[in-house]
Amino acid sequence: MTGIWPHSKIARITASLSALASVALIAAVTWQVWLDDGSGRTGTAGGATASRAIGGPFELTNTQGETVTAQDLRGGYSLVFFGYTHCPNVCPMTLQNISQALDVVGEQQPDKVERVTPVFITIDPARDDVARMRDYVDNFHPRLIGLTGDAAAIEQAAEAYHVSYKKVDPEKVAAARQAQQNGGTGMPMSDHASMDHGAYLMQHQSYVFLMGPDGRHLDHVAHSAGAPRIAEMIRQHVDG
Repeated sequence: MTGIWPHSKIARITASLSALASVALIAAVTWQVWLDDGSGRTGTAGGATASRAIGGPFELTNTQGETVTAQDLRGGYSLVFFGYTHCPNVCPMTLQNISQALDVVGEQQPDKVERVTPVFITIDPARDDVARMRDYVDNFHPRLIGLTGDAAAIEQAAEAYHVSYKKVDPEKVAAARQAQQNGGTGMPMSDHASMDHGAYLMQHQSYVFLMGPDGRHLDHVAHSAGAPRIAEMIRQHVDG
């Protein structure tokens, strides 16, 4: 199995967080990611129903400062994931799983992978500007596209995919940090940039959506599905 592990300092620190530190932080701020039951497959995403399709128009900015719309992704398949670069573990893990899934499928069915574009859309535009997104996505799959925009543009994109998100109260993060320091455990807080840039986390749903050449939703899985399930989804739905 081939994988692309982050090379930058930011991504290495983020991707290598200890599970214990992450759990402690999450428990302290009562942070939970809204997910499915853990099976990896969900019948709906973010409350989406049969009468309300997943996917829709958006206008965002890529890491070259160019405008990208939903229409630009037509003609090929796309794996769409919403997250943010200061995410302690779920986002880097999911992007790593997407990278590994594409590499695994590409070893035997390269034509399929050539038709798939992985897309990472931030839900934290206040911190994830074009430069930040460029530095971050460069650490994962070479085909990965990072998209950002103003708050209204991000909200429109997330609404189209029925992805909910919100900022966690900075005071709760600070309190958790202080409590841990007072506890004298010696366990370092995760050294990701959210502690240095506003000290907040983003609570968000974490699904990987597979969209077809016509822009229609084909399938999706929760981040907990892992690389094998994402690879299976690609093999099942992507022609090539």
